Amino acid sequence: MKSDYLDLLLKEYARVMSKDENESEMPPREIYYDEEYTSLEFKKVLAASWLPIAHRSQLPNNGDMLPFNIYSEKFLLVNDNDEIKCLSRVCTHRGADLLASKCMENRKSITCPYHSWVFNLSGGLKYAPQSEGVRNFSHTENGLINFKTELWNGFVFVNIDGNAEPLSSAYNNLSDLISPWHADEMEVVYSRTWNGEFNWKVMVENWAEFYHHIGAHSNTLEYAFPSKDTTIDIFNKSFVRTKAPYGEEYKRNTEEKSDIFPFEKIENLPLENDNCQQWVYVAYPAFLIATFPDSIYWIRVLPKNVSECEVTTLIMISNKNKSHNDYDERLKKAINLFESFHNEDMEINASVYSSIRNKITTASDKSRLFPTERQIFRFHSFLSDCMSR
Repeated sequence: MKSDYLDLLLKEYARVMSKDENESEMPPREIYYDEEYTSLEFKKVLAASWLPIAHRSQLPNNGDMLPFNIYSEKFLLVNDNDEIKCLSRVCTHRGADLLASKCMENRKSITCPYHSWVFNLSGGLKYAPQSEGVRNFSHTENGLINFKTELWNGFVFVNIDGNAEPLSSAYNNLSDLISPWHADEMEVVYSRTWNGEFNWKVMVENWAEFYHHIGAHSNTLEYAFPSKDTTIDIFNKSFVRTKAPYGEEYKRNTEEKSDIFPFEKIENLPLENDNCQQWVYVAYPAFLIATFPDSIYWIRVLPKNVSECEVTTLIMISNKNKSHNDYDERLKKAINLFESFHNEDMEINASVYSSIRNKITTASDKSRLFPTERQIFRFHSFLSDCMSR
């Protein structure tokens, strides 16, 4: 049952999001730190939606495992005979974490470190020591919980409550837009996890909008992709896409030098012209990717608590690029680019969140959204709608 406070907060959230986009403003600050709101958000948004957890290339072999957490809930992706499954990572006996390390490879089963219960890769209980001494003990009834998964363009998505519509419906024509990159044939060649000292929504907002290029990225991305030139070119209830063309001065310079993107360009991409080199997507609630002529950049964000999240930066390329003699040099160049602007984002996100609870020295209660940050309005329109159901 919702408290009167939460009911008022949700009504205010809905009121702000009902405004015309040209008069849009930031949502109430309380949705970034209120514990009651966060609990309901987990149920109505995160557990009810599709969350991107991995790429198929990260679990190439039978028995490969990848653990992840969402708040205090513990999950495990498993390659079970080329089918990716998502299991509870908590032993059904006494609740021990079944996999404390970051990943495991080529395992034939899952063994609890506490009492050596053994589960197969589908989550079924194979063996419980001394179970013959327990009357009416059922191995079948003590298997691990399975969660709904889908493989979509090579990405592994998980739906916790099991009630989400198929991704083919949820993401409408998004698949058609990114399919020319052949993401299902790509490989993750770089992955780094960062601790975000901010609410998960702050990372989504930061990825979505380009207004901050003129400040946070004034020495990096603003020169290459000027904020004023970016436009929201495709959007619907499920995602928003922003087109970020090269800046004219930068484009002239790159024609004289090597391209900023170090890998071989992907053939037959639907680039409108040579000046459109980047599209940035936010598929709700938290699928954050950018498509480049040679690669896909992906940011995975998973909430740890109301004021922290785990942020993972990943680069995906075609496997043929790894055969180049200078592959390591090319990869280093791509990583340096990604980390240079992501470091700037992490710092500014933490700065924003550090004052979000302030009562006196704080942002305006009616902080307006400018044209190149209207992606935030669309993101929160989705969230507010979910929270009001």
